[in-house]
Amino acid sequence: MSPREYLENLMRLVELRLGQVQILRQDIDDVRAYIRFEATWHDYRVSVVEVYRQNQTRGYAYHVLDKQNQHIHRFDNSADKTALQLRYGAEAKMHVYAEIPHQHDQQLQITLTPQAMTFELFMQWLELQIVRK
Repeated sequence: MSPREYLENLMRLVELRLGQVQILRQDIDDVRAYIRFEATWHDYRVSVVEVYRQNQTRGYAYHVLDKQNQHIHRFDNSADKTALQLRYGAEAKMHVYAEIPHQHDQQLQITLTPQAMTFELFMQWLELQIVRK
């Protein structure tokens, strides 16, 4: 799938599942697609960053915030220092740029996730874990 096709498919899903979608930045070329947007889900604000690369790897960050703009939960696969330490221990410095799927809870505690998050999985998580107001 091309980066453009990936982004088009993602945004079709976003428009179906979230409200008040506002694209903050979008950049597409032959080798990657980048999008950053915010939207609403019930009384919550959702902030998403997705990078899709031609080699079909992805970078992502999915955030949920409450009405007061307080962090509720976040999933991402950045090369977070704590996530690297959890995954690789003493060898973390050898993997400094590795993308590690992990999550940050409301207290900002980091735990590794067993798989990379996708928009579909994020929406399933929202529906199961976040109490709708």
